[in-house]
Amino acid sequence: MAEVRFCVGTSAGPRSTVWKIVSRKGDVYIISRLLAPAMKVSLHRSGRGQWSFVSEWAQQGRVPLRSRHVDRWDLRRPTPEKAAHVFRILFPYDQMQTPGPPDKAASIRWIEPPVAGNSVVLEFYLAPQPPYLAKQWKTPFPIVSVLPLEPHGSLVVLRNHEVLDDAKLRLIASVRQRIEQLVANPPPGTNPPIRGALWIEFEDHTRGFIEIAPHGAAA
Repeated sequence: MAEVRFCVGTSAGPRSTVWKIVSRKGDVYIISRLLAPAMKVSLHRSGRGQWSFVSEWAQQGRVPLRSRHVDRWDLRRPTPEKAAHVFRILFPYDQMQTPGPPDKAASIRWIEPPVAGNSVVLEFYLAPQPPYLAKQWKTPFPIVSVLPLEPHGSLVVLRNHEVLDDAKLRLIASVRQRIEQLVANPPPGTNPPIRGALWIEFEDHTRGFIEIAPHGAAA
């Protein structure tokens, strides 16, 4: 098993929440403090992608086990000559917060934050080569991390950037407004959310998240 924890921004300045990528045998798990312990993304060696409630969490009666998968889809598959683009997380500039250093800051891989009007985009690829070969790629964007996948492949994460178009800005604004309503009027017995992750199928049909922060402190 291999894992990496990362955060977009700086320890003392504006930043995202903390995310973790875990590779276990041939599977990949994408976890965030803003989703844990309830949910995670799984990219399985079988070729199935899932965004699901964690089974242990569902077994406590919160969600029926048969309906714990929120979304399931078929992953693109790498060929012997080409990696497959399988996931994306987008971090808009105006959704960064300044809550202070996160827990275990020394173990975090810090990623350069976006400039005003832009977003950092982490692009996830399944590569057919082991890490020592995948690191020799001529990639279109800088490599953030390379994790091994059994039997011979890798998960490669690249740092891209993007200017948000009007459609995404409107979508973020509407979701942020909904989160602000939940913060102001939380359902009985729940803690108000301080960050959110918008699940989205992007224009190229890649699944992923857009991180959203109405106000308050990051996780």
